[in-house]
Amino acid sequence: MDGIRIDNKEIIIMNLVHYFVTEKNYNPVVVHGINDEIWLENMDSDYKIVRIVSRYIHNDEQLGFNRFRSRQIAKKLKLKTLSFKMNVLSIFVDLGDNVKTLDNDIPGNVSFAVSDVADFEKNPALLQVFPDIVEKTNHSEEGIDLLFKIAGIGILVAVLHQVLVKAGREDQAMMTTLAGLVIVLTIVIKEI
Repeated sequence: MDGIRIDNKEIIIMNLVHYFVTEKNYNPVVVHGINDEIWLENMDSDYKIVRIVSRYIHNDEQLGFNRFRSRQIAKKLKLKTLSFKMNVLSIFVDLGDNVKTLDNDIPGNVSFAVSDVADFEKNPALLQVFPDIVEKTNHSEEGIDLLFKIAGIGILVAVLHQVLVKAGREDQAMMTTLAGLVIVLTIVIKEI
């Protein structure tokens, strides 16, 4: 085993999920049968659904099919949440060179292509919707600040774990511990 290797696409995905969950209060949506996509929902936001698509989209035909499938899922979510209007923000992190356009197919739905963390600053439409995304996804703690941040997360996760175990929720305690580990690893990897 040579070590852990995380490519740029995975770092972008981790940054986006962290931003939308911690800063914008989005919750994950479990969508069965969908691979390489992360669906997040927040019924109080302008964009009730955020899709982070990590699947490689080779051409416009694949993009069209991906959008068709996402419209079908959004329709089902509208019925379940009794929403009349559900705007969807789609963020594609792996588009091929043969994809000609990301024009929005339905009014209210917006699509962005992001291939690098620096692309957030280059996209004025994304900054208009989420003006603090650049600031909140750029993590650059150094030295003792980083150590205190990791220690604080560790203490918080340990306390939550103990409370959940005492309450008889061992499964949730384990998931909380794993989530804390993923957050700490994300912070450490970004600093390397």
